[in-house]
Amino acid sequence: MQLTVFSYNTRAIALYEGLGFRREGVYREFLHRDGARHDMLLYGLLAREWRAQRERAAS
Repeated sequence: MQLTVFSYNTRAIALYEGLGFRREGVYREFLHRDGARHDMLLYGLLAREWRAQRERAAS
């Protein structure tokens, strides 16, 4: 699975990282909002990582 999130959305970033997503890339200064530039972060979670997490949680 993959997702993107803007760097100012720290609550969402904490959630995604807590679910096991890993940062895979950055579109630097991708968005201009409220007079500032913000990065767009790319996150991914591999199927094998997801399965391993589920197995750990079940034991």
